[in-house]
Amino acid sequence: MRVSVVVRTVLIGLSLTAALVGLGVSAAARAAGGPLSFHPRWQVVARGGVASDGPYTMLWSQRPGVAGTLVDELTGRHTQVRLPAGCPAPVGDQALLGDTWLIVACAHSRVDLYALATGVWKPLAMPAVCRHAAGKGQSCLPADVGTNWIKYDEASVKLGDRWLFQNIVTGAVRNDPTNAETLPDLDSPLLTEAICAPLRVPSDKTQDTLQLDGRFAVLRVRAGIFLEHCGTHLHRPIADDAPWVTVGPQEIMWSPRPTRAMQGIFLPSRRRFSVAIPGGASIQFLAIAARHLYVIGLAVAGTTAGSVGVVWSAPLPALGGT
Repeated sequence: MRVSVVVRTVLIGLSLTAALVGLGVSAAARAAGGPLSFHPRWQVVARGGVASDGPYTMLWSQRPGVAGTLVDELTGRHTQVRLPAGCPAPVGDQALLGDTWLIVACAHSRVDLYALATGVWKPLAMPAVCRHAAGKGQSCLPADVGTNWIKYDEASVKLGDRWLFQNIVTGAVRNDPTNAETLPDLDSPLLTEAICAPLRVPSDKTQDTLQLDGRFAVLRVRAGIFLEHCGTHLHRPIADDAPWVTVGPQEIMWSPRPTRAMQGIFLPSRRRFSVAIPGGASIQFLAIAARHLYVIGLAVAGTTAGSVGVVWSAPLPALGGT
């Protein structure tokens, strides 16, 4: 399932001992039941940006005509992805990675989809409502992509709904199906996914958000950030606030401060852990891939952490099958 409000990850279980030893966790910490502290070996892998949807990671390029380097997390294969002919750069310099497709808007009337499994580009005409009457520019841009649907941000169209959805196979267009018990599922042919009780989708009149994957969810409200679970009344505080929270089926991670260790909770055990960040870096973004963590960091004044937009990678902390 790919729910459009979710940062979705597909994680691979690693052996408990191998995973913890490789990440610099002592035997005493492994044996104890308290929080774990990971000190991974971070490596600079790119300068620009990164996105991941589990099995695939995209290291974005700043070179004209090149989208970036696609990393197959399961095999380790790296593939340079060139943009379609006649597209030196996406509109708005925006490209998005899904679990099946890479999507870019290169023209005023179409998007182009790159099949991650085959490496073939597929053009698709944008919905008519996304095109200006004068034929110049466009009034909405892709915001997310799944196996079956594209999600567009149509905020400037002023038709009431902010989000518009287009079927990749048929081109059919649908409005936002979100309600208190339903979210869009971009991987479903039907577009919708019922939310399991007692979870509820926050009203769009608030700034509250719900991130979910599987049976766990993270609810962000004015009072703080909470862990919730389908079929239970779990409402466990995670943090008072955090710039971002990344949710995956085996862990939740967040950053209380950009220059401090990232925090996390393993699922379903709910065991807390922390991950030391690269030295001299201010972390702005985290992506969780099948076998790695990726962070984007800025240099802290007075250090040699590197230039703006440095992408670091480290092995994924995991508790094997727990």
